[in-house]
Parts: sequence; C-alpha cells; structure tokens
Amino acid sequence: MLISSKGRYGLKAMYLIAIKDSPLSVKQMAQTERLSEQYLEQLIATLKRDNLIFSKRGAKGGYILAKKPEEITVGDILRSLEGDFMSVDCISGECDYEDCSTKQIWHKIHSGINSVLDSYTLQDMIDGNKIIRNSES
Repeated sequence: MLISSKGRYGLKAMYLIAIKDSPLSVKQMAQTERLSEQYLEQLIATLKRDNLIFSKRGAKGGYILAKKPEEITVGDILRSLEGDFMSVDCISGECDYEDCSTKQIWHKIHSGINSVLDSYTLQDMIDGNKIIRNSES
C-alpha cells in the first residue's frame, strides 16, 4: 500500500487545523508545510466535501474541524483523499476466480489496515506530538 502525497499532505493539513484554536487559512498551511496553495486547495476541497472540515468566512476566516479531534480518525482522512484501501481486486468483487484460494488473506490484510487507520485519531496525533516535544526538552 502506497500513500500518495495527497494522503500525506492532507493528514498534515488536518493536524495543523486540529492544533489551531482559530480558523486556519490555506495560505498559513501552505507556508507552514512549504506546499503549493493550489495543491492544498484541492485537498481541502475534498476534505470539506466529506464533512471533515468546514470554512469560516471573513477577515479571520479559514478552516476548522467539523468534529472534535478525537472523533476524526486517520482512516477517515486517508479514505477521503485516497479512496478505500483495497489491496487486491478480488476483495471488491472483481476476482477472476470463482473459488479464489487467496481471498481470505486479502480480506485479513484489508481489515487489518483499516483497523489500524481507524484506531488513531487526530487527538492521538496531537497527544503523541506533545510527548515527543516534552521528551526533547
């Protein structure tokens, strides 16, 4: 499984939004992560469409989380940006073999990946980063 730049940068953007007490603009995110504003706008539009964030208009506008950080999983974010993590076609019902001998292992892998992704939230990322920063002090 390969996570593209969409997934990696989108997860970073969601983390930045989560740690900010006020709305965060795309410009601020782009400067912090040294990314193209246009590229980030595309990711933000997808996250907004999937109701993970919403925008606030105005001079102090920007993006904020649609839910609490502990209610948004890494899986929610990555599936929004990357799609479902199907490891092989036979899981999605497109197997060429009527009696696929490897189907059960692919289901376990698929289930395991999703289980891990859904067990970590933005709040876990925030808490983990605090631990790392405190240990470096």
